[in-house]
Order: sequence, then C-alpha cells, then structure tokens
Amino acid sequence: MSDKIKLYGVFPAFLSLDRPLRARHFRPQWVMEELGQGYDLITVDLLGGQRNPTNPLGEIPSIVDGDFTLTESCAISSYLAKKAGGLYPFKSLQEESHCQQMALFAASTLENTVFKIVFNDPKVAPFGADKCDKNQYDSAMTAWKNKVAPALAVFLGDKSYFEGDFSVVDVFIAYPLMFAKELGLVNEKDTPKLAAYMSRIEARPAYQKSQAYRPRPKLYGFHPPGIPAEDRGGRPRSHRVLWAAQELGVALEWISINPTNGENQTAEYKALNPTGEIPTLVDGETVLTESIAITNYLGEKFGTKSGLYPTSAAQKALLNKISFFVASTGEGALVGGMFANSEHFKVPVPKDPAKYEAGKKTWESKVAPTLKAWLGDKLYMLGDTFTIADVTVGYMLQFAQICGVLGDQPELAAYLARVTNDRAAFAAAWSGPEACGC
Repeated sequence: MSDKIKLYGVFPAFLSLDRPLRARHFRPQWVMEELGQGYDLITVDLLGGQRNPTNPLGEIPSIVDGDFTLTESCAISSYLAKKAGGLYPFKSLQEESHCQQMALFAASTLENTVFKIVFNDPKVAPFGADKCDKNQYDSAMTAWKNKVAPALAVFLGDKSYFEGDFSVVDVFIAYPLMFAKELGLVNEKDTPKLAAYMSRIEARPAYQKSQAYRPRPKLYGFHPPGIPAEDRGGRPRSHRVLWAAQELGVALEWISINPTNGENQTAEYKALNPTGEIPTLVDGETVLTESIAITNYLGEKFGTKSGLYPTSAAQKALLNKISFFVASTGEGALVGGMFANSEHFKVPVPKDPAKYEAGKKTWESKVAPTLKAWLGDKLYMLGDTFTIADVTVGYMLQFAQICGVLGDQPELAAYLARVTNDRAAFAAAWSGPEACGC
C-alpha cells in the first residue's frame, strides 16, 4: 500500500472556515494528524455539483489507501487507528463492541440531534432561515437537554477522555460536539463535564493542526533562480498563475518543475501534463494545463464575488475572446516569435531572425491594433475595474516591453503600467513563489 493516503473531503463546511466547524472528513484527517500518517486531502465541490468519484453515493468522506477504498467517517477513523496500532486500545470482543457502540452512537443519535439543531436554527442555518423547521428544532433541543447531553456525561464519567486515555472514540464524539459547543449547547453552566472535555480536545496539537488546515491547489511551475525581485524580465507562464492567485487571495502549493534538467519529462509529471510543459494546476480531482485556462478557472472559482471574474454572459464572452486571442495570435507573435528568437531569451537554443521579424510584423499589424481597439477609453480590458482579463493581457505585454516594441504604443504602455506598477500581487508574483507564500 502507498504510504500516503488520499482523503476526499469538502470545503467550506457548514458555516465558515473562520469558525471551528468542518465536514466529516475532519474525523479521519484528525486521526491521521494524531498518528503522523501522510495524506493528500482532495477537495470535492459538492455544492458546485461535483461528486466524490470514490464513493457510489458521491458523498464525502472516503479514503483510498493503495487498492483499498473506504467510506463513512467513523469506519475510516477506526480503520486508520487500528491499522497504525495507535488510538485503538480495543483487544477483546467486548472492547471492540464497545468501540462500535460509541461509533454508532456518535454517527446516529448524537449527530442527528446536533445537526437537526444546526440546520434548523435560523441564526446559523447554512441553507437559510426559510428552510428551517421549528418543530424539528424544538424536538432536537429537547432531545439534547433530556437525553443526549446527560448520556454523554454518564459515558464520560470522571475520566479525561471517553476511554480513559485519548482514543479514536474521542474523535467519533468530539466531532459533533464541535458544533454543539459553537451553538452554545456545551457550556460550563449546563454541561460542565462536556465543556472541560472539549477544552482538553481543543488543546491537542493534532486537533489544532487539522482545524488550521486550508486546502491549497497545487501549482507545478518554474521560477528561474537568481533573478532579483526588481528585475522586470520575462518569467515562465506559471507566474501568470501566481499573479492571478495573488489577486484572488488564493494560497497555492508550489511544486517546482525545472525544465532545464528534464523534470518536466518524467512519467509522473507527464501523467498530469502530457505535453511536459508548465504550468499545471491540480485542484482536487481537477487537473488543468495552459496558464490562461488555469487563471480563468481560478477566477471563476474564487473571484466572482470580488468582481475579478465577470458574471454576465456578455462579459464572460469578452473574456473568452481576449483569452483565445492572447493565447494564439498575441503570444504567438510576442513570445514564440520575438522573445524566443531574441537575445533576451537566455536559454541556449538557436535563434531565427526570420521568426523574430514575422512576430514583430504580426505585433504591429494585428496584435497592438486589436488590443488598442478593445481597450478603447477604458482603464482595463473589461471596463473600469481590474479583472482576470488584465492578468492575461498584462502578462503578455511584459514581453512587448522586454522586446522594446511598446515605445510606439503609448496607450498600451500606459495600460501595462496601470496593471503592473502599483499592484502588490504582480510584484509578489514576479518575485517568485516564496514571495507569494507558496
């Protein structure tokens, strides 16, 4: 079996990532943090219509451990603990049966009670107050006060944890108690034993690490070493993605792929990107190549509320028009034609003056006039606010500046200055992944 386990989960969970609430993948994630077990958390956008491909129900969580797949958070947690030989002190039939009892109690009676309160409390209901059922809320509150909370106090007794020492049973129980505490159901006045118990749980480093976890899309790219931060020379297209991510406030996990020593030609990398080129983005089960496709994807996923990505059909169509033009005609002339065949391209490959001149002709006759016409009197490509379209165009125009052909295009030169000079996101991206927090 592989040393690293794949865990399928979902973000955001229920209320907000800024609050201590998570979807059920939190249970096995917490167990693996307690055990020091390596894992990859693959996020599934259930609200966006994605399905978990490893679960016939399409739901989360599930794990893939080599050729073994398992669903249901308590079952997964038990499997992980027992396999590792930690957090699972149950040896006899009676002890294992007691563990099952607590798992079933947590997954049924406890969760059903707490989540009925969560989903029917108008103050916190994740799907809106209009979806709340007061009768369900009232009955669940009665069950919590008269049955569930007293039972938990009896199960816990005077012990620090439900089995004496911390075990997987505490993972079963503490998960729904996170929600109960957030709702004020667990407190020193009404449930002092449970309040003290949750304080001990929250002090555990593995619990804290799991709470602090934020999913990061993986970006495979290359940052040439030794380039000063202030250098405005060319950068690989992975820096277009870094720039977009910085504008969007999206944290990425940077994985360096050095094409100068063949790292982009390994079987492992080409399984992600058959062309062997960079960049490549892996976001859960989504694998994307082509820098403009990646920036548009990140924009649509993370930038609609901020206005960085358009929401109207007309504006999206304009973004697509700009994207295709830049990727083909624009960069074909500026990057493939001029830059790659100039002294500015430091890679020791043959330079073709004829290709340089052809690229320059296309720039002068097609690319520059088209961009000026589309820009018109606007500050930015789609209007008077900066969008992902400006990352796409601004990245390309850097090469026009490097090749010295912006001097006769004052409108485009002024535009490039607007989208780069005073933008902290651009400065961080051009400085490299470390400056972006990757």
